[in-house]
Amino acid sequence: TQLRAGQGKSYGMEVYLRKTKGTFTGWMSYTYSRTLRQVESINFGRWYSSNYDKPHNFSLVGTYSPSKKWDFSAVFNYSTGRPVTLPNGVYSYYDLRIPVYGYRNNGRIPDYHRLDFSVTYTPKALKENQKYFSSWNFSVYNSYNRRNAYSIFFRVNDDTGKTEAVRLSIFGSFIPSITYNFNF
Repeated sequence: TQLRAGQGKSYGMEVYLRKTKGTFTGWMSYTYSRTLRQVESINFGRWYSSNYDKPHNFSLVGTYSPSKKWDFSAVFNYSTGRPVTLPNGVYSYYDLRIPVYGYRNNGRIPDYHRLDFSVTYTPKALKENQKYFSSWNFSVYNSYNRRNAYSIFFRVNDDTGKTEAVRLSIFGSFIPSITYNFNF
């Protein structure tokens, strides 16, 4: 609830490779980046990971086009989990259990990764400069059903009275889809 002035620093590097010709095309990218904060009244003035510090980010995209009618694609994404401030203890005050927090952003939510697949079928093969066409797309988002954490919060379990970590996942399962596209 308070705004505190401080310093920030960030640094990193990115590598990108792309293949654009042939029946197999795609690209790969890797980014290493850090973003840190320093505020005199937080963590005794020590540098700490900012809320958006995700050091590793990797993407791999591949498309296989055996004919003008068919395209098969796969996309893999991986990134380091976001920083989170974890409690390192708890104390009781009457019937209340109150967590004690350590240093700011002293942990991370689990790393994020997912694999998507897609198949596109174009009934009539596209000709050069063709303006009107249609296609069907069949895809699966998050094909191996990974419950990637969006955030982690803490609550007291009503049955045990213990503090527990709860993972919030936005898309916690695979999502199939069918799409009909037309262009005119």
